[in-house]
Amino acid sequence: MSALQVVAGIIEDDHGLVLLAQRPPGKLLAGFWEFPGGKIEAGESSQEALVRELREELSLEVAIGRFMGVYPHTYDWGKIALHVFIARALNSPKRSEHVNVFKWINAAKINPLDLRPQTSFLLNTIWKLQQTDLRTVTSGLKAESILSAFYR
Repeated sequence: MSALQVVAGIIEDDHGLVLLAQRPPGKLLAGFWEFPGGKIEAGESSQEALVRELREELSLEVAIGRFMGVYPHTYDWGKIALHVFIARALNSPKRSEHVNVFKWINAAKINPLDLRPQTSFLLNTIWKLQQTDLRTVTSGLKAESILSAFYR
């Protein structure tokens, strides 16, 4: 079985806050918080998919920054390959039928227990990869500002 290709953005606003979206009731992992994104469609790059998903779900425009990698994960129902980018928000998100609850939060205040399991796994993986090279990424985010909050 091939992995479902999905994309997520670690999105920062002009105040250095990070965007989280809450999984809606009735969906898999309802109530958990995650970085916004979605499925990559056939013929679409992961960067194009992230831009499209954020427009569709949050009416959000972003400047894509650093590509953080592809992170595989296995669930009971199948496998995913999560493509992750750092990005900067260019406008304010809006609620929609896809994402009704979202929040901007200081990375140091994110509680890993409230995160979707894949999001916690992703942060742990990126932290391990970045701990010897924590530098400012293209969008202006500091990887350590997001990741070290989980491992203080």
